[in-house]
Amino acid sequence: MFANFTSHPAMQSFPSLSDRQIATDYIESVHSDLCQAINTSLDITCEQRPSQQTINLDNFWMAHMQQAFELRELYHKKWQESSGLNTLHYRIFHQETKAK
Repeated sequence: MFANFTSHPAMQSFPSLSDRQIATDYIESVHSDLCQAINTSLDITCEQRPSQQTINLDNFWMAHMQQAFELRELYHKKWQESSGLNTLHYRIFHQETKAK
């Protein structure tokens, strides 16, 4: 892969870099070709794998789990803001939702 890159015409002859636009185009061309060579060689050596977008996470995080999480967060907030016997009351609720 990189043997092809080093034989690339841009690597054999260097343009005059006195003109800013020519220099910019040359650098961008070399950069693009180098990135392409790296990505291609990585795909070949590491075996490009299909994306994992087929996994459906909706089946993992269900509505009842979200409700339990929100309830626990509510009891935690009330427990932190409470005082006296209410502290114990909300602490127990918080612990019970943790057990679910």
